[in-house]
Amino acid sequence: MAMDAIGLALSGLDVTRARIDTLTRNITNAQTPGYTKKVDVATTGLLGQVQLGSVTRSVDNALLTALRSTTGDQNQLQSSVTLLSQVETSFGTPAASSSLSAQITGLQTAFQDLSVNPEKTSLLNNVIAAGDAVARTLNTLTQTVSQVSTNANAQLQEALTTVNTTLKSIATLNNQISTQSAGSDVTDLQDQRDNALNTLAGLMDITTFTLPSGAVSVYTKDGKPLVDPNVATVSLGGSSGLLWNSPPSAPAPIRVGSGTIAGILGIQTTTVPTLQGQLDDMARTLTVEFNAINVPLFSDNGTAPLLGTNPGLPISSTNPANPLQLAGYAGRIAVDQTVRTNPSIIHDGAVAPLGVSGPVVAGPALAPGDTSVIDQAVALFSRTNVAYTATGLPPTGNIIQVASDFVANQSTARANSQQALTSEQALVSALHDKISSASGVNVDDQVAQLTVLQNAYSANARVLQASKDMYTTLFNAI
Repeated sequence: MAMDAIGLALSGLDVTRARIDTLTRNITNAQTPGYTKKVDVATTGLLGQVQLGSVTRSVDNALLTALRSTTGDQNQLQSSVTLLSQVETSFGTPAASSSLSAQITGLQTAFQDLSVNPEKTSLLNNVIAAGDAVARTLNTLTQTVSQVSTNANAQLQEALTTVNTTLKSIATLNNQISTQSAGSDVTDLQDQRDNALNTLAGLMDITTFTLPSGAVSVYTKDGKPLVDPNVATVSLGGSSGLLWNSPPSAPAPIRVGSGTIAGILGIQTTTVPTLQGQLDDMARTLTVEFNAINVPLFSDNGTAPLLGTNPGLPISSTNPANPLQLAGYAGRIAVDQTVRTNPSIIHDGAVAPLGVSGPVVAGPALAPGDTSVIDQAVALFSRTNVAYTATGLPPTGNIIQVASDFVANQSTARANSQQALTSEQALVSALHDKISSASGVNVDDQVAQLTVLQNAYSANARVLQASKDMYTTLFNAI
């Protein structure tokens, strides 16, 4: 009986000490990011003694999967908001004096003033100055779009570096987990791997499968293996913007639907080209419409005509601007140098609209007080049937209103993304709270359990002491 008592007490001490160690480990790491509560699994032996089992984690995999998906959506929106905010800050608001619509309104005012005093040289110069302001604004906005593209590309490169580093880390942790001997505590390694998977899911949407060995296979949403068991790499390129590389297989495009990378790619492949196309089209419209009234106020870099697909004819609805020249035109538009040198062209008009090869030539001088050409320019700002061709711009509209709406749309796009981001952030926070409740460490609870185990440890120690005293008495009697 004494031997049974000693055996039970010793097994109780071993299990209690192990559980105390686990509780202490939980309490110590309560604030460690990504740490999950550890639990000792104990069993009862044939003689009733408590036996040590494996250490497990308190993890709700369904919640963890939901968190990864939602975090990906949140990061996608955060990337968009960050880059759209740069656009909004530079583009300003329609009411701002520096906005594109305000500058075009300033050009309208300059022509209106000139129509009252058509012979006044200073007012001709005011038109040129107002044209300069419009051109510079289009140039500056183009630079902003280009800078956003550059920033997005740098962020994309950084994100891909993190993706490839994380994939290698997951593979390493898989190997460490799957090669551990049976019964070994791999819970800390599993925590580290979950943290790596969380990081990866925040960058791009993934699918995971747990293998019998304990390793986790990682795939893209469109079925490309990232870790299974070979480690693939992800790089820029391909029709989707991203290339999957896993020799000996041939590189293949992959698509991402959420995560930081999806947000950046959306800006790179959709937002930036659309914005640049709209800017170029507004610059084209200003050039074409002034050409049509024989006031070639704007040209390419101020020196070259904006040519049509048929350069021998004036640009018109049947002879649209050459797409190759139109690309990036908003960054190059300027007041034509000949008009700048000979401002009387604004009053008298040119011999032919800019768009036909050859230099601009001033038309015959009009009679003093004749405002027929200037009046056409003034009327241009009131028209509502000015034609546009870029995606996102109306087919026809007023040049000031179209510019105003264009500027306002940038704030609207950022605000809509911010609203969606706020909703996703609330959902991520709620999921974190649920996961913390299921997997996190409640220090008060752990301390309470620790107190109980300390008492149990003392009780087992007293059994051993009593057994020792009994044997001592027995030996002394012998």
